Amino acid sequence: MLKNDWTLTHFLFYITWFGILSSILVVLTTLFIYYQSAENALLIFPHIDPLVEIQNLEIEDDELLSNNGDYLMPLRIYSNVGIASFGDDFSGYNLPLLALRLAKFGCLLLLFLYFSRILKSVIDKNPFNPRNHVRLYLMGIFLIGFSVFDSVLGISISSSLNNIGFQSEIMFKPVFNVDQFVYLGLILVVLGFVFKEATLIHEEQKLTV
Repeated sequence: MLKNDWTLTHFLFYITWFGILSSILVVLTTLFIYYQSAENALLIFPHIDPLVEIQNLEIEDDELLSNNGDYLMPLRIYSNVGIASFGDDFSGYNLPLLALRLAKFGCLLLLFLYFSRILKSVIDKNPFNPRNHVRLYLMGIFLIGFSVFDSVLGISISSSLNNIGFQSEIMFKPVFNVDQFVYLGLILVVLGFVFKEATLIHEEQKLTV
């Protein structure tokens, strides 16, 4: 039975916690499978790896050629690319890449965890909780950390793949999404400062009354 005062905040709160618990389950499952077989772990954890630009692809399928000999698809594509240590070529990258994946995912989990605490304070009719401005600060920091780990992971994966050399002249280049996440993180930090001032004003008004 839903409560009479059920609001959008309640909905967001429970959806956030459902996402957090589901994500934790995915991480634990990934760690278990990673211990058994690193390459299989990437099958259930595909989108934690960064976006990579793949250049200078060689297409040998004649069906993809037009009548004048031009390719019917671009030779530069963007894809989430991940590697795992299933051979001697990648044996040195296994644990560092796993650590970067978990650090990136951990920042995302903590971001939603603190967001759920802010929602809970609104549900409890205490939106000016003194801890909320700190939570906004931390959410901004975790979002910036997410973008940093994503960038390091992209550089690591691209450089390791470029060192292998799958085809002649093929290149892997990380696609950085740092700017939008960093800007959003900085906005959250600024909002934390604004919320701190609003909380102080609210407390002063309570004392005045």
